[in-house]
Amino acid sequence: MMSVFLFLNRCPNANDETVRLSGNGQGTSNVFSLNMFEFNGGNREIFLHCKLELCVRMGNSCQPTCKPRSRRRRRASKYVDKNPAIISMSWTK
Repeated sequence: MMSVFLFLNRCPNANDETVRLSGNGQGTSNVFSLNMFEFNGGNREIFLHCKLELCVRMGNSCQPTCKPRSRRRRRASKYVDKNPAIISMSWTK
């Protein structure tokens, strides 16, 4: 089974330029986006597993310090935007 890590140490994986994250640790919600590959033939299912950390802020920020990504030469995108998946989660007491 193949595994791809989208985030490492609460920051977007530096090896994947397509992963974007907004609001990480700045409020009560976060948004991320990425371009994913498509399988050729066979099983076309992709499973997304999430491990979430809830931060209860007590004085200090919950925002991680992420290293800036290296400035690589941008290539034309090899991905096609279609069929976005929207995943919503909420916690209640």
